[in-house]
Formats: sequence, structure tokens, C-alpha cells
Amino acid sequence: MAYVEYDGLYFCEDGNYGGGPVIITDHDSFTEEQIEIISGLTDNSRYDYAKAVLNGQDTSYWED
Repeated sequence: MAYVEYDGLYFCEDGNYGGGPVIITDHDSFTEEQIEIISGLTDNSRYDYAKAVLNGQDTSYWED
């Protein structure tokens, strides 16, 4: 699975929920280093970074 991009509502098993565009992908789509970068980004930057990684785009903007 590469990824699925969907605009709608989501509900997580842990009770988290929300709405808007979401990206769904496998756990192994990101390296441990990329996951560390994601955890250090602001909420508003995570989506764009994840999408760039999954599309093979330049991610240096977030990694500096």
C-alpha cells in the first residue's frame, strides 16, 4: 500500500477523532528517522511532510 488520501471524518481506537484530509498508509512507509522528524513537527506541518515523503519529494524544508 502506498497511501490513501481521504477527506472526511476519522475515529481512532484510542478515542481520537477529527475531520478533514487524512493520509492512511502502512507503518513501514516511514523510516525511524522520518518518524522522529514527524514527532518534532508542529501539527500543521506533519501532513505536508508526510505527503512529501510518500510522494518522494524534497523534504529538506522540514529536516533542517
